[in-house]
Amino acid sequence: MTTVHIIPHTHWDREWYFTFEQSRVLLVYFMDELLEVLEKDPEFKYFVLDGQTVILEDYLEVRPENKERIKKLVAEGRLIIGPWYTQTDELLVSGESIVRNLYYGIKKCLEFGDYMKIGYLPDSFGQSAQIPQILGGFGIKKAVFWRGLSERHTKYTEFIWESPDGSRVFAVNMPMGYAIGKYLPHDVKETHERLLLLIDKLKEKAASDNVLIPNGHDQMPVQKDLTYLVRELNKIDKENKYVISNFDNYIEKVLEGKKLGEFEAVQGELTHQKYMRIHRGIYSTRYDLKKANFDVENLLVNYLEPILTIGYTLGLPYPQGLVEKAWKEILKNHAHDSICSCCTDEVHKDMECRFKQASEISKSLLELTLRKISEGLPEVSGREQLLVFNTLPYSKDGILRATLYTDKNKFRIYDGEEEVKYQVLNKKIVDMGKKDRRIAARGEKLFLNEVEVLVEVHNVPPLGYKTLYVVPLEDGEPGERIEMRNSSVIENEYYRIKANKDGTIDLCDKVNNLKWERLMVFEDGGDAGDEYNYSPPKRDYVIYSTDDEEMSIKTVYGALNQQIVIERNLRVPWNLEEREKGVTSAEIPVKIEVSLEKGSRIVKVKINIRNKACDHRLRLLFKTGIKTETSFADQQFGIIERKNKLPEEDFWKEENWQEKPIPLYPMQSFVDLNNKEYGFAVITSGIKEYEIIGEKFDTIAITLFRSVGYLGKRELLYRPGRPSGVEVETSDSQMLREMEFEVFLYPHRGDTIEGKVPQIAKECQVPLISYQRLPYNVFVISEERQRLPSAYSLLKLDSTAIMSTIKKAEREDAVILRIYNPALRKINGGSIYFVDKKYDEIYITDLKEDNVHQLNKKDNGSIDIGELQSCQLVSFKFV
Repeated sequence: MTTVHIIPHTHWDREWYFTFEQSRVLLVYFMDELLEVLEKDPEFKYFVLDGQTVILEDYLEVRPENKERIKKLVAEGRLIIGPWYTQTDELLVSGESIVRNLYYGIKKCLEFGDYMKIGYLPDSFGQSAQIPQILGGFGIKKAVFWRGLSERHTKYTEFIWESPDGSRVFAVNMPMGYAIGKYLPHDVKETHERLLLLIDKLKEKAASDNVLIPNGHDQMPVQKDLTYLVRELNKIDKENKYVISNFDNYIEKVLEGKKLGEFEAVQGELTHQKYMRIHRGIYSTRYDLKKANFDVENLLVNYLEPILTIGYTLGLPYPQGLVEKAWKEILKNHAHDSICSCCTDEVHKDMECRFKQASEISKSLLELTLRKISEGLPEVSGREQLLVFNTLPYSKDGILRATLYTDKNKFRIYDGEEEVKYQVLNKKIVDMGKKDRRIAARGEKLFLNEVEVLVEVHNVPPLGYKTLYVVPLEDGEPGERIEMRNSSVIENEYYRIKANKDGTIDLCDKVNNLKWERLMVFEDGGDAGDEYNYSPPKRDYVIYSTDDEEMSIKTVYGALNQQIVIERNLRVPWNLEEREKGVTSAEIPVKIEVSLEKGSRIVKVKINIRNKACDHRLRLLFKTGIKTETSFADQQFGIIERKNKLPEEDFWKEENWQEKPIPLYPMQSFVDLNNKEYGFAVITSGIKEYEIIGEKFDTIAITLFRSVGYLGKRELLYRPGRPSGVEVETSDSQMLREMEFEVFLYPHRGDTIEGKVPQIAKECQVPLISYQRLPYNVFVISEERQRLPSAYSLLKLDSTAIMSTIKKAEREDAVILRIYNPALRKINGGSIYFVDKKYDEIYITDLKEDNVHQLNKKDNGSIDIGELQSCQLVSFKFV
């Protein structure tokens, strides 16, 4: 006899083709009704609340009187909540974002009692390879999901899913989705006939005599008559047993009498599109939102938390509640529909507001902490302080970009007694009364020079700071001069770059004697898709920037930075109708700045585009000449290797795939092609999509943006059939606006790891920052009384591992450091050295920040990390 587990649930899209507040009105009615049904019907044993706790926050904000009712049902095990805070996307957001999503979700659940020990991901558009490791870090050993699996992985719906580090969870795939049992008819005969068809299909792939039928759908209310239907079904069906169940019970029955070794093992990310849509195109929809998300994630993890931690170890407060508030605002945007940008224009406006809130909290808290540290430093007569902060765990040299305020036109900058070079970029006079209202209130006028400079700095301490001094001068030279030259060549110690007449560049690696020609070709093609999927028009007209040589090229020379500036217009069709006819009436202004800094192995490229056309996709091409079958990109906590061509592209229609399986891939921040002798990496800040193209698959194509006008459309070339979502116009997704893009080029010797690509990518995202102590501020605060050192370092990481985060522990007076091995092979993790701060006890922890075991310190107070498996994540606690 087959046991049919009917699992009542709802899938609650917090926003989608409706806004959050619109859905919250429905949520109140839904929750009120659900509580009443569960309280009145004891046979209604379970209800799964979509695996996310933000909806409890949303509900109780307006119905706080019902919290005790919820707690009682949770304690009885009937209302099943968590473990997530929101139903996160898995491929676009950072690893730390996924960790915090689980952490804050579990934290909220514990206010009500307990949480579901299952990584429930019913609707994410593909599954990240690192989910088993992340779940395992929270003690969660089971996962349930829908999208991304096919028989090319396993023929069963139950299997072992393994991350690159070897972490495993028992996984259950819902092969027909989370809604196959939605809205069951009250007529038992009709329900029986419908369920029998489902049961037969599910049994074909089941690894036991149990099948799972989710009874729920998007915003679906509780099915009040479910207990009646189950009773009646058991009366008329003698071959199947029907039970109201939950995912834990289902998995327990599947495993009954079996060993885990009896199940097939599946490794890596799950993104097959045969049976369910993965929506390859979400990675480049609404670039502005992807960029805003990247910027806030980077600000939180790589600047705010490290500098708060530095301040905390110096005796300053660590306002955990504000940090959590910032995190929760962006986590609300990480729901799969939201961050994938498959929503209405109104929803996307709400997302912009949340990113703005999180950014304002983070920037204000960061500025206040920098200010308090600076005010604790000893003053030096005649010298103004310029603090330089390094939030990476090793000492840094580099070119600092800083803004200085001074009442003199000229000044010198010193590191101790040694004068350092600087280069003035911009200067303007500003009214300080607009920053500090006390000046205006006193009836005074105070104007200062606001000077943007590049400063050459050396040996900035790891996870710490040092103090430079600005000395105003009555006369003298104002730093290094900038020259404009009639040239098209720039160079530093490592590279020589030449701008060509067609707007491309030639890049010569002087150290390794390598050369790349005609890099940075713009490719503009039609996009007849929607917010979910890129899909070309039936008759496309693809335009390349090399077809037009009308442009201006100028060169800016300075001692610390050289720059080529290319300005041009791309002529493209205004819409799909023009594209079909081969007409190009739209002109898109493009400004490209290619920069080389003194002593840098990175080529910086900044692109400004004013989009004036609709329904198109603009990509930037880098022909590397490196012929490979696979590419390497960063995923959460490591590198992933992917095929440049998918064999399924040749027969997807014959097999009736839901979408054409094109090799459009997501990345966190870089893609690299290498043949193990040398490689070429493209590093980005917020650009999330790449494809490897060309006859030899040697060209990296970075999607700058997609311009589309509908949330969903039907009958696309790359996605036949029904529309995804709904057919609603989304004019804002045409991206008719000004956009800025940042790209870093990094040629290297060796493979991705030997070439230090992950470390270099991190450095591109986390440059040095500075703070100048001034008496003019928006807010008045009490001056810091304790005396702080003029230079400080928290710790040093001597390892090829990458720091993921450093922060105060959530529940105790301790510091959490999280690192990961980015490589697809084992490494020696190296050592952690404590510089200006010592700790009594050091622990390895799980992702809940609970101690796993204590580490022994060496005589000098350092610790050995030990061996790290491929893409392994490890957390430390310093007490």
